[in-house]
Amino acid sequence: MKMKRYWMLFALLIVCLLAGCSSKAGDTQEDEPAMSETELHQLFQEVFDAHGDASSAEESQIAAELAALAEAAGPDALPEGYEALYQSWRSEQLAAQGAQLQAEYEKILSEAPLYLTGGEGACTACYADLDGSGEQELLIVYLGAFGPDDPRRQIWFEVYGEDQGHAKKIAEEHVSSVGRTSMWLCGYDGHACIYTGEYNRGQDALEQYYVYENQALTLTDSLYQYAEFGLLEPQESPNDQYTSFDQPISKAEFDAAAGKYTDQQPVVWLEDGVPYIEDRGVLPELPPEAAWKSACLEALNGAYDAVYATLLDVNDDGLDELAILYENNDQLSVPKYYFRVYSWDGSQVVPTDYSRTANEEHSDYLKYGFSLYGIYREKDTGKVYFCYSGEIAGGWGGHLFLNGQESVFFSEPFWGEYDDPDAGIYDEEGLRKAYADYQAQIDQRFEKIVGDFNAWNDLPDYDSIEAVKQQLQNG
Repeated sequence: MKMKRYWMLFALLIVCLLAGCSSKAGDTQEDEPAMSETELHQLFQEVFDAHGDASSAEESQIAAELAALAEAAGPDALPEGYEALYQSWRSEQLAAQGAQLQAEYEKILSEAPLYLTGGEGACTACYADLDGSGEQELLIVYLGAFGPDDPRRQIWFEVYGEDQGHAKKIAEEHVSSVGRTSMWLCGYDGHACIYTGEYNRGQDALEQYYVYENQALTLTDSLYQYAEFGLLEPQESPNDQYTSFDQPISKAEFDAAAGKYTDQQPVVWLEDGVPYIEDRGVLPELPPEAAWKSACLEALNGAYDAVYATLLDVNDDGLDELAILYENNDQLSVPKYYFRVYSWDGSQVVPTDYSRTANEEHSDYLKYGFSLYGIYREKDTGKVYFCYSGEIAGGWGGHLFLNGQESVFFSEPFWGEYDDPDAGIYDEEGLRKAYADYQAQIDQRFEKIVGDFNAWNDLPDYDSIEAVKQQLQNG
């Protein structure tokens, strides 16, 4: 009996010991620490890489990521409040990714060759949400040569978007420059898209619309409008006047397709190859010297009545100005040939006509009979003066020097004082000496830079214009 009681006590002791061990084991399991912060963030990253969408902040997307996180971690492995921890981590990651993406965009912009008039390079750039994700892509527009030895320009553009957290070029498209060509941003289905238009032969128009979808630029509409006006051969059928991707459509279908795109904003356009840039957008500023050269080239390209050009420091300030000589065929208030000087004020060129002076009497000389003689520099000041010469009345005239509103007039010797048959006067030597003294007065004050212009023999000098263009482009 005693033995039985001992065995019962022994069994009870074993049960108690086992229960205590189990309790301690449970306490040990509960006291084990949860995932470390590093391990947790590593799990966050793995789940986000597999299931995340950086372009979406919708509740359904975040809920899907949290569900994937719980499944990947297993039951009871995540700490309490892991949902808030994940969302905070997600926001920080996207902010860092956005900053990295922006830095890469800015690096692309800084490395893009910049457009100078007559050259080739990026002329404007902007950010636009092209896929409706709320994130903006980078659009860079370029101008370049249409072909070898062809002065016309053409447009092409590049689109950069996000791919795996980094900037990537996703598209490049070229637009021809025959006739009138333009490029615009416009609205489409709640986001931006790219429009290009080519207009030829009167009202003919090819309109193309590019939309960014699924990390690719897609041509969603290619609409062509054919106009009979001005063409040698009329259309066979009215339906042939409108096409979509080269397939005939009605005018109503054409209007409906074009009507999907709204809020057009011009970016750049070409008129017979001559570029007109709305603004430079987010491109880096041109260095002052490059901006000055580009502005001078634009002035030369638009100087249709120009017959001569040169670069010289007009005001002796160490900076060259562009001087263009124009032929005047219309206005009676300015001489036959007159200079316009383009100066740089730090941000743009400022044109000044050297065809008038504050002295009204001198201005009258320019209106009647005086012609361009040469370009001179004043020895004491270093300023450049444009010299005109001519006869005022009765064989008497002189040389007029202009610098802006300043003017200096030298009166020639009147030959009548040395050659008067009625008075029996003929002093050839005296006349020769008077002219020598007259020229000495001019030479004492001015030195010749360019001359002598002769309106009948030496002008126009179109080669000088091309030489200045080359100097600006290459120097």
